[in-house]
Amino acid sequence: MKFKLFIPFLILLLFTFTGINGEVRKAMNFKVKGIDGNVYTLDSLVSTHKAVIVDFWATWCAPCKLELDKLKAKYPILQDSGVIFVAINEDGPASRGRLKSELNAHKWEYLLVYDNNMSVMKTYNVKSIPNTFIINSKGEIAYEHKGFSIGMEGDIFEKALEIARSKNDSSLTVKKAKQEEK
Repeated sequence: MKFKLFIPFLILLLFTFTGINGEVRKAMNFKVKGIDGNVYTLDSLVSTHKAVIVDFWATWCAPCKLELDKLKAKYPILQDSGVIFVAINEDGPASRGRLKSELNAHKWEYLLVYDNNMSVMKTYNVKSIPNTFIINSKGEIAYEHKGFSIGMEGDIFEKALEIARSKNDSSLTVKKAKQEEK
């Protein structure tokens, strides 16, 4: 009897996470200003890349900076595969002064943008950082990861390569990418 009640619960849970008919969630477009002064939209980034990694972070968040540091070595491989990494800074105006010194110290080459008033964070229902999304070339959230600890960068890297290759055939495989790292 209890098992019969459990089945509808599982089906409801499945629809909650994947949507009706197994659909993935559509990524909501956003408009942000980069530290370079340019304005970017998610739609324009999706239309020109095979995948977009969207990562929410702040200068006061040690796991955030660790994640960005760990993925830094893998980023050229991702770029060669058509992936762009957008690091969305969640520092408030009072702490933005530290941002330039952080960037100089870490030498991150990601597309770094500001999230004024935390509007993108709210749109994506991000409750804690770091929070990483990978958006596929159809503008869908194909992957989401919350938090970070050492070793997770490999999962994010491999998933981004897999998503980038899913639409277009790529000669770069995860195995080859790992060999290039050595």
